[in-house]
Amino acid sequence: MTATDNSYVASGVGTYGDFIASPGKATQPAIWGFLTAASQARFSVGGLFSGWYWGVQGLGGSPDNSGRVGPPPNDFSSSAGVFGTGVNVTGVAGTSVDNVGIYGQTDFGLAGNENSMTLPNRTAGVNGAATAFGAGVV
Repeated sequence: MTATDNSYVASGVGTYGDFIASPGKATQPAIWGFLTAASQARFSVGGLFSGWYWGVQGLGGSPDNSGRVGPPPNDFSSSAGVFGTGVNVTGVAGTSVDNVGIYGQTDFGLAGNENSMTLPNRTAGVNGAATAFGAGVV
């Protein structure tokens, strides 16, 4: 079924999923299950996802011969805003031309001032910010 409208709301009480994007034809699956086109980006945020354990879970590549899609989460990764994993691919990656590829922050800043966590203007693959009680990148 194909439909066009100005908005959709999906709700349900599914056990494993309330919204499922079907891949279409098995011989030629769609490239994206959900897409907001960059050339028509008129949203402040392209997507907002929240979950009890992970806000977004991404699985890349193919499972191994045992059906595993990546290593099991550990105590550190079992709850995160973004969780990515794969067998023969990078779990999570960030790229940028003129800024930081991946940014990490711990704490709310000194005395609750989130602007105190601002980093110098420089390019880096990974950049992290922390108060005096933590490490930005380990």
